[in-house]
Amino acid sequence: QQDEHIRYYVSPFKGPGTRTTKLVFISVNSTIPYRAEVTISQKACAPLSFSLSTNASSNPNICQGTPLRIEVNPSTGSPSDYGYEWGNKSTQYFLQPNTQQLGKQSFRVTVTGNENQCYAKKTDSISVTILARPSAPIAPTLAPICQGETTPTLSVSSTPGANIRWYDGLGSNARVLLANSNFYKPNNSLPGVYTYYAEAYNSNGCISEPRTPVRLTINASEVVEGVISTSSGSTTVCLNTPLRLHATSNTGSTVGYSFTWGDGSNNSFFDIKNSFTGTNTYTVTVTKNNTQCQRVIPASISITTNGPDRVISGTIQSTAPNNSICIGNSVNLTVKPDLGTSSDYIIKWEDGSTLANRPFTPPTTGTFIYSVTISGKPGQCLSEKSLTYRLNVLGKPEVVGAIPAQFTACPEQSPPQLSLQASENASLDWYNALNGGTLLKANANPFIPSNVNTGENIYYVQLRGANGCTNEKRIPIKLFMYPKLTLASSLVENTISCFGEKDGILNVNIKENVPGGFTYAWADGFTAQLRLGLKAGNYPVTVSYGDKCKQSFTATLTEPAPLEISVIKVGADTNLLGTGAIDVTVTGGTPPYFYEWIRNGVPYGKSQDLKRIPAGNYHLEVYDAKYCTIVGQTITIQSKITSTQDHPWTSLVKIAPNPTNGLLNVSLDLPQSVSIQPEVISPLGVTIFKLPRRQLQKGSFEVNLENHPSGVYFLKLNLIESTIIKRILLVH
Repeated sequence: QQDEHIRYYVSPFKGPGTRTTKLVFISVNSTIPYRAEVTISQKACAPLSFSLSTNASSNPNICQGTPLRIEVNPSTGSPSDYGYEWGNKSTQYFLQPNTQQLGKQSFRVTVTGNENQCYAKKTDSISVTILARPSAPIAPTLAPICQGETTPTLSVSSTPGANIRWYDGLGSNARVLLANSNFYKPNNSLPGVYTYYAEAYNSNGCISEPRTPVRLTINASEVVEGVISTSSGSTTVCLNTPLRLHATSNTGSTVGYSFTWGDGSNNSFFDIKNSFTGTNTYTVTVTKNNTQCQRVIPASISITTNGPDRVISGTIQSTAPNNSICIGNSVNLTVKPDLGTSSDYIIKWEDGSTLANRPFTPPTTGTFIYSVTISGKPGQCLSEKSLTYRLNVLGKPEVVGAIPAQFTACPEQSPPQLSLQASENASLDWYNALNGGTLLKANANPFIPSNVNTGENIYYVQLRGANGCTNEKRIPIKLFMYPKLTLASSLVENTISCFGEKDGILNVNIKENVPGGFTYAWADGFTAQLRLGLKAGNYPVTVSYGDKCKQSFTATLTEPAPLEISVIKVGADTNLLGTGAIDVTVTGGTPPYFYEWIRNGVPYGKSQDLKRIPAGNYHLEVYDAKYCTIVGQTITIQSKITSTQDHPWTSLVKIAPNPTNGLLNVSLDLPQSVSIQPEVISPLGVTIFKLPRRQLQKGSFEVNLENHPSGVYFLKLNLIESTIIKRILLVH
């Protein structure tokens, strides 16, 4: 409560152990005591131990500006188990103080232990000396130099007393180029930008940071070299002969360059008079305008001046005999000086050629004059000599008029005379090939060939003129020998199929092929190659081809004999049992034959003869191999009734009434049940009507003939293996 007083009691016990203290609480307002017990355990305190370390050297010293870190290193546990208080009130287990102030500095820390150290406190300190660092070297900015110039010595300045080291880079792997010197002379000579790095250091081991770059720029130098040429193209000149020297750069240009000759003149040319004999040397310096870096190489030339002229003489030698050639041919002309060889002089033809030996090909016939001059080379001091040569160009023989397109000859004719109209006095030589080949006949016009082959023959004629000129181009002359015609197949493509027909086909198919093809003339006036719809007979045809060539052929169309049917024998049908027969013979047409029998208007059989046939009307249609046909006359097979008691059951079949006027009753009383199909037929075997087959033994059925004409009819009862026939007389 508010008026209560709290008192404390200090235990007198020391050292580790557990002890119980009894407490009595007495209220101020009451005399009633309250008792309690407090048990206190005391354990042994572990000693608090640690050390201080830095990233400085063991002195411990550190260079100015170098980051410093001081750490507390407890002997047990981790740094996070303890409490810290540095002089600057930092509570981290480490301290990173500023290192800019030079000199010795002390850093103190109080460490508070944990529960195991009974939260004991311990204070310790460490001293660090901050050493002076030299300032970074200062380097002047270097002006670029040109390639070939002397490389400058590099220099830097720093803190007094500091030494300088030179490097080729910045990293730890950089190579030391030079130590303990403020100066460094590079040995680079190629164009480029080169960077070197200077570093200051004191005797205390502190270095400047960072390293100072020193850059050297070497620009590429353009080589400018002069070139001197002479107006004559030679360095040798005759006395008193003016000569001009021309100067250019090594690129061959004068634009953008300056020139300085040995006498101080500044033109790109220099004129010399050559008033004295001997050798003189002339020099020029060429520089390129507006170019900072250039390496100039002067040019020089030596000119030799020789003494006075001497006279030249010579001739033109020709390969043309008698100074004449045929048109289209060439002549070689050679300049031959009287003294020395042509290579010792300057040769110049009127067309500008400088060859001493050269061909000429005149374009037309007539006379041509060729001129050439011989002069001395520069420095020879020779007078110029002019030479001329006269050449006669002769014409070659030519064809006069048109060249025949082709000569022709029909079979069994002699080869024609081959001829060609040529220019006057020309000779014609005949060959079997365009080039080379065999000479068949010389100086022949006309020419009659021998051993001529059928078809195209080509001969080649060459013209020779009286002046000795030959036209090298041989002219082809064609001779076409038409062949004798043969038929590739028979003229008769299709014979007459049937007697009296007009379906014959003739076709003129010639085996040979000739230019221009064929025309046809038949004796009856037709001109077609193919004839259709022809009747039997002879057909002559004349085939025309080539140059009035003709050949005749004759075709014969035949026809077969007419088809005929001969009836040899006819047999009747007895008792309607199908015993009739017809025997015929067929002649004419084109075998084999094909037969078609018709009975009562219905196809019946395909054999030549008919056997075991019922009564009826028959006729025969015959076809041969070419589908020719004949229809024979109707042949009637009569029914011949010899007896109605042939079957043992005939009496067991009754017909009433008989005769009848149309309606009759048929009754049966057979000994056993059998399958019966009733049928009424006429005397010619024609079925009037037919009832369905059924099983019968006793009974009757009706037959109605009211719609049929009066006459004799037969009731035919068809059993499985036999027949019962009853005669019916119908009377209206």
